[in-house]
Amino acid sequence: VILGVGGDGPAVAGASGDRMMSSVSSSVTSTAAIDLESLCIQPGKACWLLAVDVVAASDRGSMIDAMSIAVRAALADAKIPKVTIGAVGDDAGDEVGELEVDDDPDACSRIDVSRLGVVVTTSKIGRHGVIDATEDEEACAESTMSVAVD
Repeated sequence: VILGVGGDGPAVAGASGDRMMSSVSSSVTSTAAIDLESLCIQPGKACWLLAVDVVAASDRGSMIDAMSIAVRAALADAKIPKVTIGAVGDDAGDEVGELEVDDDPDACSRIDVSRLGVVVTTSKIGRHGVIDATEDEEACAESTMSVAVD
């Protein structure tokens, strides 16, 4: 699963966007959140590669939280087409056969995102914890903590 930051969103451009996307990416790929075997077309030979680009329309706080929710929603909405593998003559054991992708939308499968969590960020302001802090609240925060929860 490849996650990337796209577009000209002010809060996600550059190094800060890369750091946020890295955090969201690790919550997707470092656990058993997604059954990677379900993306396998032919073991050891071919698999589906998922790519998610995140474009932010606004940078008014809690960007990492919004990014994690957007990635989860995108993966839940993705349709994986059914693929049939054809033979490659006599040497079919070492090569991937011709892949035929079924164009019937009803033959597609979905990615199970039931174990994929979302990121929740808490900002400490004085003695209080603030969830979904605004840009102004984030500026006043003494510290922040982001946790991926399922």
